[in-house]
Amino acid sequence: QDLDVLRGIEGYGARSYFKVLGLGLRNPLFSFERRSKRPPRDPVNAALSFLYTLLCERAAHAARAAGLDPYVGFLHDAGRGREALAFDLVEEWRPLVDGLVLGLFNRRQLAPEDFVDPKVDLSLVGVPDDDEADEEDEQRGRAVHLGPVGRGVVLTAWSRRLRQRVYHPGQQGRYELREILRLQARALARVVEGKQEAYQPFRWRA
Repeated sequence: QDLDVLRGIEGYGARSYFKVLGLGLRNPLFSFERRSKRPPRDPVNAALSFLYTLLCERAAHAARAAGLDPYVGFLHDAGRGREALAFDLVEEWRPLVDGLVLGLFNRRQLAPEDFVDPKVDLSLVGVPDDDEADEEDEQRGRAVHLGPVGRGVVLTAWSRRLRQRVYHPGQQGRYELREILRLQARALARVVEGKQEAYQPFRWRA
């Protein structure tokens, strides 16, 4: 009916998705119960947040290169100076990050010592993920972040993944993933300019 209803549906879908994301984690040294952002409260969330940040930066750059204002979005709110359009573009790319993170843990390329303060109080699982709780937990030192070695492992894997060539149905050809993100931003620009009727998201194959 309106944007608020759409955001509610998206939020419900995200919560349902993250409830089962941990089922793909096969490394007994780690666990994933829920998504926590500010701060990330466990190693898996730390890796997700780190890569989501890199992905958002790349999406914002792709938007600017396509002549779009990254601060004017469709689904996300531009409050607090956020690059709302970058968050919009990122949505269809979450499988790229999530799959990469699960793979790094399952192949044991990341170890507990690759994280700063990995011993997180798991009782926080039931705490609502709101700003007040985040600030309080940050003060208690419960944030978990990638250490320098872990960041190097993740960055190397991220760069390699972005250079992977996959088939793009809309372009009828194979492209590197980093180029497909730029192509998607240009496609969105054509819709905004009235040169294309509808935006077609990039569809991931299972």
